[in-house]
Amino acid sequence: MTTRRPQLLVFPRWSDNPYLSMLYLAAEADGWRMRGTTSLQGFEQWATDRLDPGDVAHVHWTNPVLSGCESDDEAREHLARFRTALRTLRERGIRLLWTVHNEFAHDARFPELEKEIAQALTENATAIIQLHDHTAAAVEHAYRLPADKLVTVRHSSYAGVYPDTWTREQARAELGVPADAFAVGFTGRIRPYKGVDILCAAVERAAARIPNIALLLAGYANPSDAAAVEEVLPTSVPVVKRLSFVPDEELGLWLRASDIMALPYQRILNSGSALLACSFGTPVIVPGPSTLATVYEGQQWVRTYASDGDQAGHLAEALVAAHTDLGPASAAATRYAQAYTPWSMSRDFLAVLDSLPTTTAPLTPSATTTERL
Repeated sequence: MTTRRPQLLVFPRWSDNPYLSMLYLAAEADGWRMRGTTSLQGFEQWATDRLDPGDVAHVHWTNPVLSGCESDDEAREHLARFRTALRTLRERGIRLLWTVHNEFAHDARFPELEKEIAQALTENATAIIQLHDHTAAAVEHAYRLPADKLVTVRHSSYAGVYPDTWTREQARAELGVPADAFAVGFTGRIRPYKGVDILCAAVERAAARIPNIALLLAGYANPSDAAAVEEVLPTSVPVVKRLSFVPDEELGLWLRASDIMALPYQRILNSGSALLACSFGTPVIVPGPSTLATVYEGQQWVRTYASDGDQAGHLAEALVAAHTDLGPASAAATRYAQAYTPWSMSRDFLAVLDSLPTTTAPLTPSATTTERL
C-alpha cells in the first residue's frame, strides 16, 4: 500500500513562472500534492485550516506580503498578518521552506519592512534554500541567514524548456536583425534596476569601434518604463525591440539572434536571464564586482565590466573586447547549460523535501520577541 504524499503549498505560485514548473518536476512525479496561492489572504487561509500537520509551505518571493499597501501603517498591518501566519504554521506542525531569490522584493516601497519579513522567515523556516553559496554573505548587511538552516539548490539552466528551432540566420531574418550585425541582446521584464539606460548608452558609445553593432530589447515594460526606454534608445545603431510580453515560443528567437546578452543589473542576487541565455549558447556580460560576477567567476561564457564610475563606458569597452571572441564562449555556455538541467534541480529539491524533519521545532524566544516589534 502506497502512503499518500503530503501537500506542498507554493507561495506565490505564479502559473506562468517557468522556474517553479522546473523546480517541482520530481516532487510532482513523486506524488507530492501541489497547492498554491498568490495573495497574503490566501496564504493565511492555507496556514489556518487548509494544510495539515506534516505538510510543507514553500515561500519564494515576498512581493505579495506588502502588495497594494499605500501607507506605512497598512504595510505594518500586512507584516503582522504574515508573521501570524508563519507562527500558525509552526504551531500546527507544518514545515516551512524559504528560498532566498533576492535580498528584498525588487522596487520595494517599504525596504525596512522587507527586512522584517526576511527576519520573520529566517526565524520560522525549517530550512532556507539558497541558489548559490554566496547568498548569506550577500545579504548579511540586511539580515542573517543561520548556517544550520541553509541548504543549496542551484538554479538550473532552462535546457529543453523553450522551443529552439531556429538557426542564427533564421532568427535574425524573422526579427529583422542585420545578418552581419554584432547583436547585443537583453531579454526579460524591463524595470529600472536592470540598467537598460546604461546598456543603451554603452551600445551607442561602442558603435564608434564596432560599426555593425545592433541592440535587441525584448521584454514587458509598463507604460512609464517603456516611455523611459524610448527616450534613451541609441540613435546611431539599429534597434530591434519588443517592449511587451514575449511568448514562451518566441523567446528562442531573441536568444538565437543575439551574439551576447548584456545584463547591467544595478542590484541583483540571482539571474534567471543569465541561465536562459546559456541555455541557447549565448554568452553574457554582467557588472563586477557583484554577487553575480562571483557566482560565475572563471566561466568562459560570462564576461564582466567595472560597475563603478562611468558604467556605460566600462560596458562599452567590454562589448568591444567581446565582439571578436565569441565562438569559445558560446560553446562554453552550451556545456554549462547541459551540465545542470531542470530535472537535476528538481531531484535536488525533492531530496531537500525528503530530508526535512517530520515535525516542526518549537518557537524560539527570539521569534516571539520579534513578533512583538
